Amino acid sequence: MNKDCWDKTKVVFEIIFGLIIGGIKAFYGHQINANLKQKELNIKMIEVAIDILTTKPSQKTDPLREWAIEIINKYSEIPLSEEAKKELKKRPIKEVSYLLTENGNRLLTESGDPIVLSE
Repeated sequence: MNKDCWDKTKVVFEIIFGLIIGGIKAFYGHQINANLKQKELNIKMIEVAIDILTTKPSQKTDPLREWAIEIINKYSEIPLSEEAKKELKKRPIKEVSYLLTENGNRLLTESGDPIVLSE
């Protein structure tokens, strides 16, 4: 009889611990998913801001450019310096593309002229 009582208690504990572990997994899974969605939204906001900053500045777009600069500062890990903010208010961001050489060096091409960034 004593063994039967112990077996029932063991099953009850397994069920309780299973529910607790399942709840913890669900909670953290939800948190991770929410964080990933927030990061995706942040990236989209930065992309919108960059699109705005690639256009030529004008008096009509000045408030929008200010907003785009604020968005970049809010959602990026490294905020813009005051000098960078001033430049972005005056000039559009130039389009830049990256290439890799055969030996793995990273090249930056702007207007077709490659520049070695790392050796």
